[in-house]
Formats: sequence, structure tokens, C-alpha cells
Amino acid sequence: MLMGNNGILRQAGDAKVMTNLSKVDEAIKLYKSSLKVNKVVDEGSTEEVTIDDLIKNVVLKEYVIEETLRPIAVVEGYDKLNISDKFGEGYKNIEEKTIEGESTPYIGTVNELNNVCAIDLTDGTLYYLESGKVWSIEGKKEIANNYERVNAQEGEWTFDSTTKTLTGYLGDLTVARGEQEVGEVKVPNYYNGERVSALGNSVFASNTNLTKLTISKGIQSIRDNCFYGCSNLVGDLIIPDSIKTIGKYSFRECTGLTGSLDLGEVETIGQGAFQQCSKLTGDLIIPDSVKNLKNEVFFRCSGFKGRLKIGKGIDRIESLTFSGCSGLTGNLEIPEGISSIGNSAFGGCSKLTGDLIIPNSVTSIGSNAFNGCSSLDGQLKIGANVETIGEAAFQACSKLKGEVIIPDSVTTMGRYAFFHDSSLEKIYIGKGLTKIGQWNFLGCTRCKEVYIPQNITIIDDSAFSNLAAESIIYVQNSSQVELLEGKYTADNTTVIVDPSKFE
Repeated sequence: MLMGNNGILRQAGDAKVMTNLSKVDEAIKLYKSSLKVNKVVDEGSTEEVTIDDLIKNVVLKEYVIEETLRPIAVVEGYDKLNISDKFGEGYKNIEEKTIEGESTPYIGTVNELNNVCAIDLTDGTLYYLESGKVWSIEGKKEIANNYERVNAQEGEWTFDSTTKTLTGYLGDLTVARGEQEVGEVKVPNYYNGERVSALGNSVFASNTNLTKLTISKGIQSIRDNCFYGCSNLVGDLIIPDSIKTIGKYSFRECTGLTGSLDLGEVETIGQGAFQQCSKLTGDLIIPDSVKNLKNEVFFRCSGFKGRLKIGKGIDRIESLTFSGCSGLTGNLEIPEGISSIGNSAFGGCSKLTGDLIIPNSVTSIGSNAFNGCSSLDGQLKIGANVETIGEAAFQACSKLKGEVIIPDSVTTMGRYAFFHDSSLEKIYIGKGLTKIGQWNFLGCTRCKEVYIPQNITIIDDSAFSNLAAESIIYVQNSSQVELLEGKYTADNTTVIVDPSKFE
């Protein structure tokens, strides 16, 4: 490495030029290494100096940029630059300069690019600042992990430098602190010069003095029970894009949150993370980035009044995930790729409307999965690969209409499966079942036709009680007539043996 006469630090081996950005208020250390370099003292004279290890992040005007990025210099005496021709006609007034005969361009900003702040040394891509974010010039692609540097205030936090975790909060939330209002916390992303990666277990659990929360971008994880029971925390809850994991019960019973929920680009949401946050409102959007959505995550979040959008990243919907979200409205769309729907997953979502389509990727539907979804007013379509329908899975879905076809793939169906689905008109039993359980179709009061194939050898009590007046149950062979005795309301229903209906 050499320090040229013009004061630019450069690495001769790969002809990369690096120096400080004119926009940065204080000098940025580009390198911390044990390398020995020569610093120009005056013309013809140098002295050897030591520079520490290469730092992984460069701070540009309070922004932290990816480790491959280095700041761009406005070189004194030059107002033009050339990196490559790939930036096209819009950058014609950029020209190449050389250092001491080498074909290394100066890196500098020009008027047309006055927000340019960094270059990626791996491919020469330029980046610039706009609206508080860092973008690449090509395609205006945002650098996902740039963020404003927020330092911990002295004496407010405890920190584990091994795990880079804020483990405790020592501040007094009953008074204003610096720029923070009474009750306000701004979670920092730096502690004594070290990057913070996580907010630890139970740091604010049951802290009723916490009323306003800002989590700095750069934090990657919120651990278990972190804000459990912070019942006076109000407003929106915004999860920064940098956070990838939200631990179990992290925000459970934060009953004062009255705004919307923005989940950013989180990948894992732990059990009961937002359980009983009953006043969160608006849409509930699970981003495609979510790969793991554990059970009970939104249990009894009854305040959401908008639509539910389930991202395409998850492969199962666990037990009680959306149970009791009684304010959600609009159509329910279950993405293809979901393999199972857990017990009570959507139980009590009483304002969801439209069709209920179970995709072909689903193999099991848990007990009470849709129990009480009483406003679903379209058709029910069960995917061709479902094997198990749990007890009371569709109980009290009283507005589902038309026909329901239980596919041949279904081998197990629990009791009460379609109990009081009073708008269904036709029922077709698949060839994979051998048993119709107790009260499976009791109270389907508009159903006029039922089709039972010969594979059904057991029919439990009241399986078809209270069908529509003058309804008909078609069976494939005569032995099934005896099976049905006492299993339906005799004065409303006729049983007919008709093999042709099953061809």
C-alpha cells in the first residue's frame, strides 16, 4: 500500500483507489490492519506507519454500509470521474484520470451524481443516498442492510459482548432522557463501538412504563418474552427489515398497541409472539420472507379489521395461529405449498368471507381448523391430497354453500366435521373413508342430496340428522340401508340404493 503525493490511500496490487467522502463530517478509517505502509511526509521522504485490521463496515454520514463497499472521494482539483462505460449515456461527463501512470480511475462525485456515496469494490457499482436509504444506481436497488447508526446512551443498557446482545435495560422510563420522551425507548444498534445483533430475553417483560418503542435497523433478533406484558405500549409496531427472528411470546399481551403491524422481512416468528395483542388493527400481512410461523402467533388478535394475507414462504399453518382473529375480513387465500393446517388454526375467524379453497398441497386439516368461520359464504373445495379431516374441522361454517366433495384421498374424518353447516346443498363422500362419524353432517338443513359409496361400512349416531325436508341419501349397495337406520331424521329423508350414481 502507498500514500500518493495527492494524499490518496491506494493499494497498488489491485489498483483500487479509496479515500474519504467529502460529505462525511469526520474522517473515516478505511483500514485497521497490522500492515506496514509508507506515508508521504514531504516530497521524496516517507515514514513507516501501522494501520490496524480491515474493518467490516464503513460509516458514511451515520450510515453503515456493506463490508464490500468503500467510500468515494471527491478528489481536489477534479470534478469528473470514470469507473466504466456501463453507466451509459446519462454519465457522459465522467472521464478517467490516472495516478502515477497507473490506469486507476479517481473515484469522485460530480454535480449530476451529488448523492453518490460509495462504490462496491467487487463490481464497481455506485451507490447513493436518497430519502435516508442507500441505493444502487443500476435498477435503484436498495442495500438491504444499510442503517442509521444509533449508539447506546451511557448507563442505560447491559450488554453481552460475546453474543452481541442487549441483556437488560437500566434507564428510568418515568423521566425524559436526552432526545427520548417519558416512556420512550430507542433500541440502539451500537454499544460502546460494538454492533448489537439481538435484544435479549425478557428485557422489558411486564414493563408498564414503556409507552413508545423504536427498534433501530441493524438488530437481527428479538428474543423470547422481550416485551411480554408491556400493556401500555401504544401506536404502530414496526419491525425493521434487519430483524430475522422474533422469539416466542415477544409481544404477548401488549394490549395497548392500537396501530398497524409491519413485520418487515422477518423469517421466523416464535410461538405466541403477538398473542392477545387485541387492539392491533388494519390488515394482517405475513410477508413472503417468513419461513417459520409457529403456533398461537396471532391467537386472539381480535382487533385486526382488514384482510389477511399469508405469505408464500411458510409450509404449514400451525395450531391456533389465527384463532380468535374475529375482526379479519375479506377472502381467505391459503397459498399452494401449505402442507398442513393445524388445530383451530382459523377457529373463530367469524368475518372472513368468500370461498374456502384448500390447496392440493395440504394433506391434513386439524380439529376445529375452521370452526366458527360463520361468514365464509362461497363454496368449499377440499384439495385432492387431503388425508385427514379433524374433529369439527368445518363446524358452524353456516354460510358455505353448494356441494362439498370429500376427495378419495381422505381416510380419516373426525366427529362433527361439518356439524351445522346449514347452507350446504349436496354432500359427496369419497372412496377412501370406511366410517362416517357421529354428528358429521348433523344440522346441514339445506342439504337435499348425500352420496355414500360402498366403502362406507360404519355410520355413527345422528350422522345425517336434520337434513333438508325431502332430502335423499343415495347408497351404492343395499347393505348400507341398514347402516343408516336411526342415523337420520326419518320423516325428512329417503334412502335410495342406486349404484349408477357412483359410476
